[in-house]
Amino acid sequence: MKKEELIEFLILAKKSTYPKNAPNKEDNTSKIFSFKKGDLEYLDTYYGSNSFSGIEIVFYKKIPIWSMSYFGDLTHREEKNEIYSFLKKTLSFVSEKNVYRGPKKFQEKDFIYKNTNSGNLENFSGEEFIYKNEKLVYHLKYIGGFIK
Repeated sequence: MKKEELIEFLILAKKSTYPKNAPNKEDNTSKIFSFKKGDLEYLDTYYGSNSFSGIEIVFYKKIPIWSMSYFGDLTHREEKNEIYSFLKKTLSFVSEKNVYRGPKKFQEKDFIYKNTNSGNLENFSGEEFIYKNEKLVYHLKYIGGFIK
């Protein structure tokens, strides 16, 4: 599989799941988003709500080839719905330049989203932050790469 094909699939899968839909599967307390196209399948499984942990995995012909683990936390839980609504909108801007999460920066009304990362599709890590009126209200760390 070519790297470009994986990037194209990841963008399509990420735009088609969390930002647009409710989870399509739930098992115990987990929430699972899935997307399939041809021989590729994307699963995003996470646990929790205010503080949460999850993993995204891409399978090629049912073999795992790429993953990203993440852990996030809301620092202002009373604004949970507003924060997650803004996050969903932000994550819909996933692109070839920032295939892991959202754009480097996005602002709307009182909210600012910032995303920093290093590495490449094979081995990367990063952090994202959401500020409301210059106060940190959300923070997430992520790490991942190719599974060989």
